Amino acid sequence: MKYSGNTYVIACNTCGHPAHYEGIASSNTFGMSSWTDGFNFYPMSDNSSSLFKCYSCSNIYWLSDLKKVGYLSTHDFVEDHNEVPDEIWKKSTPISEPSDKELCEALNNGLFSGTSKEKEARMISWWKSNDKYRWISDSENGGEDLFHLERLKNMKNLSDLLDMQNDKDIIMLAELLREAKEFKEAVNVLTNSQTSNESFQEIYSRLNQLCLDQDFTVRKL
Repeated sequence: MKYSGNTYVIACNTCGHPAHYEGIASSNTFGMSSWTDGFNFYPMSDNSSSLFKCYSCSNIYWLSDLKKVGYLSTHDFVEDHNEVPDEIWKKSTPISEPSDKELCEALNNGLFSGTSKEKEARMISWWKSNDKYRWISDSENGGEDLFHLERLKNMKNLSDLLDMQNDKDIIMLAELLREAKEFKEAVNVLTNSQTSNESFQEIYSRLNQLCLDQDFTVRKL
């Protein structure tokens, strides 16, 4: 069960526009679903990406980097709450995330480039572009929107940030190549980087078969 927490108000680092979001007081990982691109969905938790697009100026930030203006408590008995001034609350808009195309374009134009968060942001952009195909059947394929140049450029830039000594990154590289229809290269990565970690063997086998089937769509594990 997911329980809502306080409602927080933050301010954009560029223009100062206030936005609000609902925190999570309690959650769990029951019922988790996983996909070949490494994305996990938790029906009883918060699945937001922690990226924020300002309603006013459209700049994109990590939620953790924004200043908290205050919060509205869900519990009347909390005495030390920081009430949000009425004039700020009235201007506040619900928090929103950038779309996959907005984030992809911003990243390819240098957003977060060279920072410790670049890899995570590029992963989120990739995951967002796969979201519309996560629940289709294995007999269906994704559309041509999966091959627009900005998406492929982001996937290539993400692959350049991966650590080939890390099992998860090896799997991610193979998946990036598979989704780009570079099936032979993806199989080579899997073949040349066999892991001794038994927990990854099933994923290696699934990706290899998808490559042999020339399947380029993200698939549920």
